[in-house]
Amino acid sequence: EYQGKKYAVELGKNAFSNCKQLTKVVLPAHVTIIPQNCFDGCEILTEVSGFQRLVRIEDWGFGNCKKLAVDSLPGKLQQGGNYAFSGCSSLHIGHFPQSLSLIGSNAFANIDSLADVLVIPTSINIFGNQVFKQIRINTLVLPYLAKWAQFGNSYQTPFREGIYHKVILPDTL
Repeated sequence: EYQGKKYAVELGKNAFSNCKQLTKVVLPAHVTIIPQNCFDGCEILTEVSGFQRLVRIEDWGFGNCKKLAVDSLPGKLQQGGNYAFSGCSSLHIGHFPQSLSLIGSNAFANIDSLADVLVIPTSINIFGNQVFKQIRINTLVLPYLAKWAQFGNSYQTPFREGIYHKVILPDTL
């Protein structure tokens, strides 16, 4: 509803892609999915009101939003697509929600310092390749090691090319 009139709102793929002057987005209460490339390249986007209601962020949903500054992922987030937050160099989160089950390839690539301590929740059962490529994480905690999916002749390597100071592996491998 806007100025007393009701509108049907659905975000589409590429809806605001490369809007170089966009700084703030106010999502309506019913929006829970950010479609593919929706805000990709919105380099000075800093604030997304309603962000905490999201359950799925598709491929490149917030890719290259260099100024996006959120301190936690949505509490009900289930899926982060390929490159969902890649290039969001200001992103610094404290933890992943327990609802998260899928993180796509390069979802958090090329972020200066994602977290001081990042604990990977046991709810994640699908990781893409190089999820944390070129990211500084002081301590990465893996309470379990899932058997990564095999595609063709190669296995997914979600932690490859990350910049970690300390990695804590589970007691049983």
